[in-house]
Amino acid sequence: MAFSIKIKELGMTKPVEIKVSNKVLKNTLKLQNEIASSQEKIANGEVDVVFATMIDLIDIKKEFIKEVLRLTDTQADKFDELTVEEGDDIVAEITSKVLGLDEIQEESDEEGKD
Repeated sequence: MAFSIKIKELGMTKPVEIKVSNKVLKNTLKLQNEIASSQEKIANGEVDVVFATMIDLIDIKKEFIKEVLRLTDTQADKFDELTVEEGDDIVAEITSKVLGLDEIQEESDEEGKD
């Protein structure tokens, strides 16, 4: 399975084809695990742990998109300039495509039209 993606906010001028290899899937699952672990730390941690976890999570998301999309350092650095929502939307779009969740949603939408 593969998908094509272009994210203008990161300076991508052309779509890039992403093959959902074991490496890409593994990185996606690791990210999901990190997000889940971070949410628990944020909900139950002391202030210093909460802030450190939030900072780490931003870096983890940036590294994830850099590796999966094969971005240059300059393109990846543009992630730092995005709003939290924009960054989360990009991560969610990539994750849903890797895990095939966007295909499930499209099938569900098509079934609802009948």
